[in-house]
Amino acid sequence: MTPGDLLWLFFMFSALQPVLRQRFLEATRARLIARIERPRGSRVILLVHRQETMSILGFPVFRYIDVDDSEAVLRAIHLTDPEVPLDIVLHTPGGLVLVWTHDHPITYETARSFGLPVRSDIPSEFLDLMHLYPQPVRRQPGVEYLPERRRRESPLRPPER
Repeated sequence: MTPGDLLWLFFMFSALQPVLRQRFLEATRARLIARIERPRGSRVILLVHRQETMSILGFPVFRYIDVDDSEAVLRAIHLTDPEVPLDIVLHTPGGLVLVWTHDHPITYETARSFGLPVRSDIPSEFLDLMHLYPQPVRRQPGVEYLPERRRRESPLRPPER
């Protein structure tokens, strides 16, 4: 095998690596959803709004919004027998235009007042599932300050006239 062949194989693997990583992540997500559904006897419908990044050689190539839209949610509900409980997980961190209830957020209290059987606690299995949907790292910090110790030097006095 020549050095040119090795270089060619390296570039081929580098091109396939993001696709393979994404497929592996999707398979891991599907296995975890099935592992949650089995003991609960429910259908898990997960709606996550976030921006995905595809990268090659560690460099981001393009970003895209991967959203299970309302039609897919309705399709999943229609494919579920009425006797099967639904575990609907909405993970909408905000900042995107696509968030469902942007004009009128439905809080836990609002959903409860509608008579919906909602829970405010999050089982650990669902937290594990959310770890498979990481949010992008912000390039700009959300909090800024000068990283040095700051002490009050003297009591504030009104300016003299």
